[in-house]
Amino acid sequence: MNDFSFKKIALAAFGPSLLFGIGEGAILPVVALLARELGASVPMAALAVMLISIGCVLNNVPASVMITRLG
Repeated sequence: MNDFSFKKIALAAFGPSLLFGIGEGAILPVVALLARELGASVPMAALAVMLISIGCVLNNVPASVMITRLG
């Protein structure tokens, strides 16, 4: 019998991505507001948020390669 079910593995498979997305979505507006409070212009605050997002994407590439190799 094949007892495989996507419902059984959904939390383990998508939970970490969901938590990361919620956390990043919650912190990015705070970063932009903090940058404005510290004297940055609106474009500079947007640049700070963009650099955080690009850093997350660029760090995911080596992490996924490592997970592919090591399992």
